[in-house]
Amino acid sequence: MGMCESLPASCPSACGKIRPFDDDMKKIRSSDSTSSDSSEALAVYRPFIMSQDLQDLMIKHWETIKTQRPDICHKTMLMSIEASCKLNEIIACGRYCYRDLTKWPKLNQICSAQFKFFERIVYESKLNPELISSEASRLGATHRNYAQYGMKPQFLDLFQRNFLLILAKVKVEDADEKEALMLAWNNLLSFIIGRIYASYVNIPQNAP
Repeated sequence: MGMCESLPASCPSACGKIRPFDDDMKKIRSSDSTSSDSSEALAVYRPFIMSQDLQDLMIKHWETIKTQRPDICHKTMLMSIEASCKLNEIIACGRYCYRDLTKWPKLNQICSAQFKFFERIVYESKLNPELISSEASRLGATHRNYAQYGMKPQFLDLFQRNFLLILAKVKVEDADEKEALMLAWNNLLSFIIGRIYASYVNIPQNAP
């Protein structure tokens, strides 16, 4: 399996919807840390908001995902590494990388933690907005520690895209419900990535 294969050019229609935070993220990415006091940058610190219907749908179908794709995080990471060899080096912190990534203990540990993270915020905590915000900020600090190894925020977008590609393969009988589920996950991931990115570039929450 080639380590640098490119991803498919197309993405399922539900993945292709404009993310609510896209405009905010584009503004932040086009600026440097000196503009961190702008209201545009601070927009990523808005509270997590999702309709109750979408929340209920995500909670309902967590078991669907867990049953059909318990490997969703591991597969997402493998696809992301295939698309970017650099990500492999970052995870290894510049040290030895396993040739067979499916047997790499560190990668397996990361993927297991990702899955438990989603299970906790979606299923166990019922998408508690405060928990989602605090956990996303915590993840930002963690990701920032990998900057010395070449970690870039763009890798987060790669993770989101691949996660949604795999999620699109989960079978949900009702087509409208499936599309809504995709949109809900897209919104959640966009929010989390926005918070992580803000922490990564050190945008203070209380900037004037």
